[in-house]
Amino acid sequence: MAEFRATIRVWVIVVLVACLLTQGCGPGVVQTSYASGLPSAGLPQPDSQWDQPQGWHIEPVVKLAVAENIVDGGDRSRPHQSSVIEVYQDQTYLVAPHDSEQSDDLQPAAVCTVTSNVDSGAGTLRTCLQNAVAGATVLFSPSAFPPSTPGTIHLSSELPRIRVNNLTIDGSDAGVVIDGSGLGGQPVGLRVDGANGVVIRGLQIVGFSWGVVLWQGASNCIVGGDRAVGNGPMGQGNRLSNNRHVGIELQGSSTTNNQIRGNLIGTNSIGQGSNGNETGVFMVLGTSNNVLGGSHTPGVCDGACNVISGNTTSGIKLQSAGTSGNRILGNFIGTNVTGESAIPNKVK
Repeated sequence: MAEFRATIRVWVIVVLVACLLTQGCGPGVVQTSYASGLPSAGLPQPDSQWDQPQGWHIEPVVKLAVAENIVDGGDRSRPHQSSVIEVYQDQTYLVAPHDSEQSDDLQPAAVCTVTSNVDSGAGTLRTCLQNAVAGATVLFSPSAFPPSTPGTIHLSSELPRIRVNNLTIDGSDAGVVIDGSGLGGQPVGLRVDGANGVVIRGLQIVGFSWGVVLWQGASNCIVGGDRAVGNGPMGQGNRLSNNRHVGIELQGSSTTNNQIRGNLIGTNSIGQGSNGNETGVFMVLGTSNNVLGGSHTPGVCDGACNVISGNTTSGIKLQSAGTSGNRILGNFIGTNVTGESAIPNKVK
């Protein structure tokens, strides 16, 4: 027996040393941080606080590469001459960014299903977000949110900010509208504060000041997906329309490697008419290496292709020094979802 115990001690020591040397023997943990005491008033109005930087100028319409950001319209992106993409920049050259990779260190730990379209209480989206843990999934019941007649959540206050890693909010098999039109101030639909690996898909987010905001170091997040996947009207894509300022905003130098794919930004729910935000997509204050769009079938806006149309100022705006390495690839900009008719983005 004494010899057996001595053998166990030896093996324990060997395993501990191996763990220290390899940093293994445990689940991977993605560490992120966010600032405490964030202001409750939301983000500043884009065109009032971030004026044109001194000594910079606006390059009109579409350029192949601006401010280290790569813009590629693909075969059917048909930008219209009303400043679809507005970029503040002072030099033009290419920088090859790294591909974004979704972290899979944490596996889903819990599932919370939204069964009610009221603002708060049992079975609501608010309660699911309040109780969310890293790796959790939020689903929507098709009986409460039928794909053929989407259910609307009318909010009486902003939803909780997303601060846990690897949270998935998935409405792709249901019809889900989140409506902030009854809120005062500068409300945000879904705000990801410094979390890693968050996925938002299958939602229609309307009536806010900002639809979705990724900031404070939000990284490796995916907003959207393939609209052909899922039983809901959006599939895995989202619709971000009729928001007073911005549909999707990516902000800050530590906000990196995010993907915006398969969304309708500024259109109605079928991508055939205008229901614009002020700005469709806004990348600002040094956000980098994000991907807007991606691969799709030639001539068809499927897969990762976003429809960015009908917005009242710019379809896409990039601003501030350090906003670099972002790729805009294979989107339909200023057209309907088929690319056959114009839904232009306009400049005031």
